[in-house]
Amino acid sequence: MRCQTLAIPDSSSPDSEESGQEPVLKRRRIRRRANEPAALRQPRSSLKVHSKTSSTTPTTPSRRRNPLLHLLQAAGDDDDTIVISSRETTPGPRAVTPRTLIVLNFEKPNPCLMGLCDNLLRQIVDLVSYDSPRTVHALRMCCRRTAEVAEPAFCRTLITTSGVPSIGIERLLQARPERCAYVKTVAAYPKYASPAKSLKKTARLLPQLPHLEVLHIAETLSIGDRIRPRDPMDENNDEFFSVLSNAITDSTFVRLKVCTIISAVERPVSIKRILQSPCLSSLTVSYPYVDPQDRDLPRRNSTPLKHLTLFVSPFANLEVLACILGMPTALETLAIDDSCHRLPDSSFRGILGATLPTLGSLQPGLKTLKVYCVSSYLYTVSRHTGDLDFRSLQQLQELSFSNHGVCPVNCFINLPPRLQTLRFNGPISQEVFVKKLFDLSTQDQRFSCPPNIKIDLDYQHYIEHNPWTSFVIHEEDGDARHIVRQTRALRKLTDRFTDCKRVVVTERWSIWSRRMEFRKNGWFCLQDGDQTLNDKVEAQAHQAPCAYLYRPTVFGRNDLTIFKQNYLRPRPCQCCNF
Repeated sequence: MRCQTLAIPDSSSPDSEESGQEPVLKRRRIRRRANEPAALRQPRSSLKVHSKTSSTTPTTPSRRRNPLLHLLQAAGDDDDTIVISSRETTPGPRAVTPRTLIVLNFEKPNPCLMGLCDNLLRQIVDLVSYDSPRTVHALRMCCRRTAEVAEPAFCRTLITTSGVPSIGIERLLQARPERCAYVKTVAAYPKYASPAKSLKKTARLLPQLPHLEVLHIAETLSIGDRIRPRDPMDENNDEFFSVLSNAITDSTFVRLKVCTIISAVERPVSIKRILQSPCLSSLTVSYPYVDPQDRDLPRRNSTPLKHLTLFVSPFANLEVLACILGMPTALETLAIDDSCHRLPDSSFRGILGATLPTLGSLQPGLKTLKVYCVSSYLYTVSRHTGDLDFRSLQQLQELSFSNHGVCPVNCFINLPPRLQTLRFNGPISQEVFVKKLFDLSTQDQRFSCPPNIKIDLDYQHYIEHNPWTSFVIHEEDGDARHIVRQTRALRKLTDRFTDCKRVVVTERWSIWSRRMEFRKNGWFCLQDGDQTLNDKVEAQAHQAPCAYLYRPTVFGRNDLTIFKQNYLRPRPCQCCNF
């Protein structure tokens, strides 16, 4: 067992440090000490750090080093025992008897200062105060300065969740209003099944946060939750969203850049103040509402918004949507989801079909459009061919479809002339799909094939019945036959259509993924490189405490993530064997 001896230091002259001799006090310091009260005229001390098993030659510290730094360095060694002593070096009748504190079984602390126990810190302060009260004052000022520097980082992010005890940061902000200027991010996750009574305090803080940059409110759904008809007797989050809407109306967002407000059921949210933010670049909102006749609304083509995601009703007010879509100066990405309602008529085009005729004039420079339609028949059934017309979007480069059937042949009709990538985010029957696509290409003159076709499958999205196991669709022998069938079917796309240059198929499981790329000169299978990343994410999630058992989880990395980002996936808990 090794042991260290540590004595609290005092600054010495550079000459004595270079020569290795005992430090000699300067005459100027002696005169200064002569004016001190008698109670404070304590002898100086020096630092000696040595090992009892090694040479006892004292080690002189570098010039002007903090004694607390030496103490923390000594505590960070791999020794089992540390001896801290205050040793008197000034000769004379006022010599002080050395005092020693022995700490047995000392474990290596965390890099953070809070990893040290309070008892050890009290002993350090006691030893320092015995020899030099000025050092105690310097230590106190250093700790106070550390708290001031760390306070902006502590108040920078405010995250609250239904059912999770709050750390009381709302009370800290109310105690000192100047701390509100440090808050940059506010995130709240009210659960659909339980009322978010504890999150109202967070919503009421929004008008007091002048430098807010990120606002993220998402009503989350668990595996067993089902959207049910509204019942006035049931407890829900209507009151929370009402408080949130009023707080947004009373706020003035000056630095807001990213905003997400998602509700599981239809609750209109006024986004007038959010659209007035001069720094807004990304907005995701469900059931947005603005008054088109309001004179305080931003003018057309005046906001810096780049990415917009709308969760709307299929029967939404088209005048309100046109007002929102016309405000951005140069919108780059638009995602629309109107699948929150079930329609009796499968031929209903939904909000997308009603918006497409005017979208080209409102945002002619749109580059990416992501669609999640209420009716999947619009993608497949032949009698609906041509209901969706994308030709007005002249600058569109990527078109992504979700909630489609296994044969989305209608997605190749009425495409923009400059479209580069057509993406599908669901399962596709490759053999049947390619066969019907060949028939459609000869029957309809509006058919066109873009240069790149991407099929991105996330099998975890389809395992709601058993979220704790991987979705295994192929055995070892059948997996090879599945790849062969994909190869034969998808290679025909690059061989038959001259415009089609590449077809990429990505399959994602729980902890690994596979990517196959087909070109005109052949095909090859590639690993997506996500295995290590997914393993780390899964391992980190399993180590989470019980309070955070249900947390927002991303199902893969395809475009379904945009439309299903408020979904919760339960994870097994090791501490309670759940």
